[in-house]
Amino acid sequence: MNTTSKYNVEIAANPPDLPAGWTLRVRDDAGEVASGVFFVDQSGPDQLGAAQAAFRQAERFALSWLAAH
Repeated sequence: MNTTSKYNVEIAANPPDLPAGWTLRVRDDAGEVASGVFFVDQSGPDQLGAAQAAFRQAERFALSWLAAH
């Protein structure tokens, strides 16, 4: 997701050493300026829906951060 030329937003699957979910990184020309890890709620039967919800949470965080900066 590229939102502006000033910031680059990346949402990628968590590495194998973390629980299932997504890692968010917001970068500018100087480096990483914000990040977060969004885990999949694995307590329910709908894992696909839970993964999508975690991704949407990462997107909302990124959009909120970008709006504030």
